[in-house]
Amino acid sequence: MKTVTQELLTMLQEHHDGCSLYALHNILGVSTANIYQFSKGQYEMSADTLLIACDILGLDPRPWLIKVELTRCKSPKRRQILERILASLDSPETRAAVGFLAFFTVGFFVGY
Repeated sequence: MKTVTQELLTMLQEHHDGCSLYALHNILGVSTANIYQFSKGQYEMSADTLLIACDILGLDPRPWLIKVELTRCKSPKRRQILERILASLDSPETRAAVGFLAFFTVGFFVGY
């Protein structure tokens, strides 16, 4: 099973036409050692690196940040709260609101 970071690395490689892990270190601004540790599942990305990856991929970083936090979370109560937040981010209402805001923002900046 892939870690959250490994999923993002795979998506980034696909986004950049199958680039190497070495190339990703330049794209994300991290060391080559970090990239290889990420690829082996030894560590998850920091919040800063994850935000950069999501920005490049055009993804909402909130679910990704929560998924990474869930891998580190030891408190059952905190885990329950994070899982509830993650589920609410995937609700049809949230997706519709995000879609509307994206449409409105693009229209606003394009000048429609």
